[in-house]
Amino acid sequence: MTVDEILSKVNDAKHFIKPNGGGITVSGGDPMMQPDFLAEIFERVHNELGVTTCVDTSGLGHEEGWDKVLPHTDLVLFCIKSATPKNYFHLTESTIDSAIKFSKHVAKYEVPMRIRHVLCPGLTDTPEETEALIKFAKAQPTLELIEVLPYHTLGVQKWGELGLKYRLDDYRSPTKEERESFIKKLNDEGLKTLME
Repeated sequence: MTVDEILSKVNDAKHFIKPNGGGITVSGGDPMMQPDFLAEIFERVHNELGVTTCVDTSGLGHEEGWDKVLPHTDLVLFCIKSATPKNYFHLTESTIDSAIKFSKHVAKYEVPMRIRHVLCPGLTDTPEETEALIKFAKAQPTLELIEVLPYHTLGVQKWGELGLKYRLDDYRSPTKEERESFIKKLNDEGLKTLME
């Protein structure tokens, strides 16, 4: 799709989304890997349609790209993957450095942020991981809340069809008690949460 085609679709829905306080969210893969395209969409949606913008990202990309996108962004949904360098590498096969730099750019532009944390028992709910997430979250000056997303296995079959090994085979979805316990730990630290 072109930027003009996207704007046309947003314009068609504007009468519905604006009165309800909605806007557009760009996600999928990681939109920050296409900063020029994303910045043009967001800038034009703001200037031409008066619609709010949100990016769902893991903080990939680079500072030059972030500087293009963030001035036109109203909300960042930041999926940090993990707050510890070890687990971050285990999950992404890259270092946590880019994610940390991205969070600092979000703060620089004073864009409201929601951290998205996938709760995976034995991986992202350990004491070390929980403590690191709390510390990271408290350091974010524009943090609104932490969205806790229970891990699920809905994508496992897709990995197999692509001939890829699914690295989280040994993990399961959290129980209701595990979800509630994790949320309580965050709330007890003064962090606002939302459970998906």
